[in-house]
Amino acid sequence: MLVRGAAAPAFALAATGPQSPLLLARFAGRRLVLIFLPSAPSDDLIATLVRYAGAGSQFADQSADVAAISALPIEELRALADRHGLDFPLLSDPRQDTATAYQVRSSDGQIRPTVYLVDEEGMVAAAFDPERYPNLPAPAAVVRALRRLNDVLRPAPPSADDWRLGPADAPVTLIEYSDYQCPHCRALHGLLERLKEAYGTKLSVIHRHLPLRHTHPMAQLAAEAAEAAGAQGRFWPMHQRLFAAGDELTRERVLAIAADLGLDMERFVADLDGRVYEPAVNEDFKRAVAAGIKLPPTLFINGVLFEGPRTEQGLREHIEALLATPSA
Repeated sequence: MLVRGAAAPAFALAATGPQSPLLLARFAGRRLVLIFLPSAPSDDLIATLVRYAGAGSQFADQSADVAAISALPIEELRALADRHGLDFPLLSDPRQDTATAYQVRSSDGQIRPTVYLVDEEGMVAAAFDPERYPNLPAPAAVVRALRRLNDVLRPAPPSADDWRLGPADAPVTLIEYSDYQCPHCRALHGLLERLKEAYGTKLSVIHRHLPLRHTHPMAQLAAEAAEAAGAQGRFWPMHQRLFAAGDELTRERVLAIAADLGLDMERFVADLDGRVYEPAVNEDFKRAVAAGIKLPPTLFINGVLFEGPRTEQGLREHIEALLATPSA
């Protein structure tokens, strides 16, 4: 199945209802409950579809539309919709290209009954495993999942103001909220360095500051030092060296690193002493807290909070799954 954070593959399919063909782009800016149906849906599965039609107002309350995709010809889908009063669009995917892109075909070529939630930006936000829900999840379960999306942590979208390592159009983007004096952040930094080396231009890493000033007294100064180095074109070398300093992170060590990197020391010291980059660091901090992001390290992959094991294997498996997704 597609993983959270994967771009929902685009489609343009013949559909019941007034709009045909129907494109994924038609749902941009709204959530989509996307249902995949086998060619011979059981009576129990059809009964669940009827319940989805009856729950239309509940889906609408969550800014969500419903659509179902099947390999059946469009004429049979129209008959199915008329017979059972299904008022959401049914889309015909006779060659099963869309089913294949969404990874819902079993080894024998059959379509597994599956529900994906696609968010307002066209990304997979949740998936219901067909092994657990052979006749689709109940509409109430899907509505609950949609409500939970309202509380999901979301980072601010990447912008030109971010410190980014890697191309802006990389298929996988990692956003880390981090603190230079945090040992867990240091461990994650090492992982991200190895991943960047392994995946090259397929991976983009964005760093945002989240210094815990009360528990890590050097974190704020270190973040401002990284910004000051960035103003001289040396953000990433300073970033790497600050993490490498570990428990030896002091003002003297920061100045020694800056000198070793060949920075204009008069300008660098003046920037540090004048707190020139305090507003930039504080802005990162405030925007993180406003989004509910309170503790470093916090990692998002393609805009979705990564809650799996923060190990090299765990991250590689997630990245590989995203790279295996057909581009939208």
